[in-house]
Amino acid sequence: MRAVLAGALALSVVGPLRAQRPMSHVVRGVVFDSIANAPLIGAEMQLAPRDSAGTPYRARTDLEGRYTFTGVPPGRYVIGFYHEALELLGLDAPVQAVDLDADSVVQMPMSIPSGGIVRMLRCGDTDDASGNALLAGFVRTAAGRHPVIGATVTVTWSAVSTDAGMLRTVPGRTSEQIWDDGMFSLCGIPSGVVLTLDVQAAGFRALSGPVTIPESGVLRQDVLMVDTATTTGPAEIRGRLLTERGQPVVSGRVRIPALGREVSITDGAFTLMDLPVGTWAMELRAIGIEPRSMLVQASARRNATLLVRVSEQAQRLDAVTILGRADLVIHVLDAVLARHRVASGTVFLPGSPQLMGAQRVTDLLSAARGFTVVGPTDVRARSTTTGERCRKIGVYVNGVRAIEGIEALDATARPDQVLAVEAYPDLMSAPFEWRTGDGTCAVVAMWTRR
Repeated sequence: MRAVLAGALALSVVGPLRAQRPMSHVVRGVVFDSIANAPLIGAEMQLAPRDSAGTPYRARTDLEGRYTFTGVPPGRYVIGFYHEALELLGLDAPVQAVDLDADSVVQMPMSIPSGGIVRMLRCGDTDDASGNALLAGFVRTAAGRHPVIGATVTVTWSAVSTDAGMLRTVPGRTSEQIWDDGMFSLCGIPSGVVLTLDVQAAGFRALSGPVTIPESGVLRQDVLMVDTATTTGPAEIRGRLLTERGQPVVSGRVRIPALGREVSITDGAFTLMDLPVGTWAMELRAIGIEPRSMLVQASARRNATLLVRVSEQAQRLDAVTILGRADLVIHVLDAVLARHRVASGTVFLPGSPQLMGAQRVTDLLSAARGFTVVGPTDVRARSTTTGERCRKIGVYVNGVRAIEGIEALDATARPDQVLAVEAYPDLMSAPFEWRTGDGTCAVVAMWTRR
């Protein structure tokens, strides 16, 4: 028995009104994966008489997660569904009682255990998903959907460890080999950080790309591997690239490095065509946004559109007046961009709309990933290992640690006096030189024009 890697699946059953007897019901419903926020495709539905051993009615969910039973007489039934991820998660198929009376309309919500419960069942009884999350899925051939026996699935990440009062970066790694069932299930992985997923098998193209497990602590990532000889196929990837403000990215490039394929982004849209069906690592680059890499499924479905939101990064410096020594300004901006290339935060540079429209410097942090601005002196970053939002934020002004903390930002400069601001929502994303051992859990650095 098999079904979806999800925290909850919702299903509704409707029996329409009939004006004449004998009544014959049409039972319709939708099966929805509420964690992936997508319909559950290919679920096997059964509607069986509750009080007899009669033959059950059968249906399968379509590309929108919908199913239909027709010609169902009034009576007492049980309804359930099967999907391969139930086997992946070691769960029983959920069932629910259904009573179909004359002129009945029945709403039937159904669910499987939440992501947190599934994680605890598979990975242990800890309540903290930050270091014990679950990544699970199938590794199959793109042609035929057969298990890729012998494939190796490896997940790597960077962790911060305290050693003799000093913080240091420690690499994390876990792996599993694929057997006859095609499944993998990896525990002990942190959630909320960028992981690198590598899948390798003889005769197939190696796959390597980023994944992030949500705060629920569970992620399903299936992989369809493509043999090394295949370079074209019937699949395509259509996408829309939007900024965090919902504006289309005017121009840029989209690449699949493994195939050497590249297309342009025009008015926020792109299409990669004639691709082999399978899982690919895709890169997106455009002026003014942070480069983005992601794993995508190339499918023969022609109506599927991938929506990607990207963070704005550097802006063009047209009509920007900089006061100060040019060599010093260039040195500071070069250093900021150099740190941003190896770290993972949000950077506001001259000409950025956020910097130009801010009333206070702390207003910028409301647009920084991982930060929440409650008030001018109350800024919080990502959750710490205790589950609480980070409040001890290390603040640097022109490279010097400010003992006042967040208050130093607005007290030191107005937005029009700021050259650049760097915001790192946790120590793992911050540059190494700012990872202190004093309990600081996030970093904000401000550089002024003077």
